[in-house]
Amino acid sequence: MPGFNQVILMGNVVADPKAFGTRTTAAEFTLAVNEVWYDAERNKQEDVYFAGCKVFGRQADTLLQYARKGTSLHLVGRLSRETWEDKDTGKKREKTRIIVKSFSFTGSRKTLDTSAETPSARPDVGCPDSDDAVPF
Repeated sequence: MPGFNQVILMGNVVADPKAFGTRTTAAEFTLAVNEVWYDAERNKQEDVYFAGCKVFGRQADTLLQYARKGTSLHLVGRLSRETWEDKDTGKKREKTRIIVKSFSFTGSRKTLDTSAETPSARPDVGCPDSDDAVPF
């Protein structure tokens, strides 16, 4: 029976996404996913998971143009394992990443980069005046 590999996360970008690669547009970023719950004594508990993510193609272009530190994203992707040999110690290393298949901006328009002054470059052009509007 074949497996199923799908991840759905909602969180905030930790730092501005960075471009990498040479063949196609690609970007990597870290998404902070907060979890809040209450224990048996009704004390608030919090935990944060930092998910390393990669995105490719036109979605990478969009992310690089509009996402900045603090941008809220909802994403769907798959788990991927990267392995390499540490240059200093010679030991095998491994890291799990999320390969993003699709994403959407979930925060208000104010969290998106609107530093460009020309109306055609602004992501909110043509959207309703509501802060809940998502431009994509």
